[in-house]
Amino acid sequence: MEFLTPSFLWLGGFLAVLIIFYLFRKEFTEKEISSTILWNHLVEEWTANRWWRKLQRHLLLLLQILIVCLLVLAMAQPFFTGPGVSGNHVVAVLDPSATMGAREGEATRFQDAKEAVVDMVDSLGSGQQMSLLTAGKVPQLLFSEETDKNTMKRTINELEVTFEEDNLIQAAGYATSLVPEGEGEIHLFTDSLKKEELKKVPSPHKIVVHNLGNQVNNLSLRAFGAAEKEGTITGVLTIANESKKDTNVSVSIEGDGGSVAKNILVKAEAAELLYINDLVPSTFYEAIITNEDDYQADNTISAILGGSASAEEYLAGETNPFLEKVLPLLGYDPVVLSENEEGEILYPDDASGVYILSGIEQEAWPAGPKFILSPVPGGSFNVGEEIETEEGLSVEDSHPLLSYVEMEDVYLQSRKPFTSSSLEPIVWSGDEPVISSGTYEGSPMVMAAMDLEDSDWPLQPGFPIFIKNALHYLQEENQTLGYALPNEEKQVSFSSDSKAAEIFDPLTNAVSDKVELNSDSIRMPGTPGIYGLKETSDSGTRDRYFAVLLSEKEQTIASEESFAIGGSQSREEDSTKSIHPLWKWAALLALILLILEWEVYRRGITT
Repeated sequence: MEFLTPSFLWLGGFLAVLIIFYLFRKEFTEKEISSTILWNHLVEEWTANRWWRKLQRHLLLLLQILIVCLLVLAMAQPFFTGPGVSGNHVVAVLDPSATMGAREGEATRFQDAKEAVVDMVDSLGSGQQMSLLTAGKVPQLLFSEETDKNTMKRTINELEVTFEEDNLIQAAGYATSLVPEGEGEIHLFTDSLKKEELKKVPSPHKIVVHNLGNQVNNLSLRAFGAAEKEGTITGVLTIANESKKDTNVSVSIEGDGGSVAKNILVKAEAAELLYINDLVPSTFYEAIITNEDDYQADNTISAILGGSASAEEYLAGETNPFLEKVLPLLGYDPVVLSENEEGEILYPDDASGVYILSGIEQEAWPAGPKFILSPVPGGSFNVGEEIETEEGLSVEDSHPLLSYVEMEDVYLQSRKPFTSSSLEPIVWSGDEPVISSGTYEGSPMVMAAMDLEDSDWPLQPGFPIFIKNALHYLQEENQTLGYALPNEEKQVSFSSDSKAAEIFDPLTNAVSDKVELNSDSIRMPGTPGIYGLKETSDSGTRDRYFAVLLSEKEQTIASEESFAIGGSQSREEDSTKSIHPLWKWAALLALILLILEWEVYRRGITT
């Protein structure tokens, strides 16, 4: 035990004063009296309480000596040192990424990390404070310079693991900025941070990395793809085995049309490809490992049926020769649709393709994604007759259809005016729309109210780029939103007449989240799996599917060794000590003894 203010110990000299007062207390002298008959009752009571009188004679002195000793001790501020951290400020950084959910014995790595941080809170001494960060995709500060241990423990116990990829380097830089210029430490609780990575963070403070875990009993689905060819749907799975022994892996592949079960032997610390040639028709698939292991997050992976590349492009109407020539150059092999004897276009029964229609009445438009060129006057879009273009063209630069496309220098002799609340203009002539995009009857559509022969646009280098962008936009917007990481912000376009949008589970149709239509992007769900985005507009509803996948980094639970960098080597031994004061306990005990001393004195007076 040591003292913060040992100079107050000289006050112990007051004990001598107390003893002197006791020695010179009041004395009684003997007197002769005529009779003691009236004192008999008092003497009997005195005799009955003789042991208490003898004890009282010295108990008050002992209690008073103890009270003085404890008060002097409290003013000297005694303390002892114990396990803890150095400096006045410690910053703990917790990694909440998916691999921290791997089991290590009876608990997970994340639970072990929380317990370690709680132990660190308990070890904080007098004057020490703590800040806590989580190292998710975007590091979050949960509390700063906190001294209330109950508040800190409550916040720590409420934390849960996520499926995001960690961002420990950014979190470590953030933690460094929180520690003042005086002494302090930063503790990172994770599982696979390497010293070479942390060296990217310049810090004058000591950084201790606690890499938790040594379990490698893990089977992982690393990749999954499915595609249709010649009427047969084939899938390919990459399965990794991180354990030390060969394992017979059982996999179930489920879709909205049924499921298929497969088995494959995967050697220890190796990966194998599993080919599935008999997948049932489905828009999406989910593969699940049915074996038990210590990390469940990477036992499931999703895939969307690759339909975009195989979708046909159909040409109908008065097709411009420039358009017919540019499509093969872009890698497309369009099908030119013919007409029957009544002049009706013979559309295919399968509506999975993209239609490029020129000069066709609205009543004859087929269902599905469409690129409309030179629409016929009339219809719900109020298309008018051709008029001369009096002003140059202006564009919406941020729209994906106009990526790498320059429209300002395009000459346009005439255009067809039209109006529509369901389409969003992306190219204007003055205030009037020329090209618009959006949704029509639940399918994406691009409308160019102009005849290509009345413009030099086909001669411009941006024309084939626009055609490529338009076809990609129509295919992707109609079928799928692709793949995303957990909680990723993803740009999604909605039709201008959309009323509502929601994310749902296509297997159960349960709605998981509502979507704000006035936002440029939406936040993807935080749990891996297959999801659908349902958009409701005046022209109907449209479902687009997407898959949320674990990042590649979160598909392995291999851990690294713990280490520490930075800080003064001369204070290495002191860095594990914290100050724990005792003066409060001494003062509390002195108060209790004071109350006891008063009770002893009171009983002495009353008896």
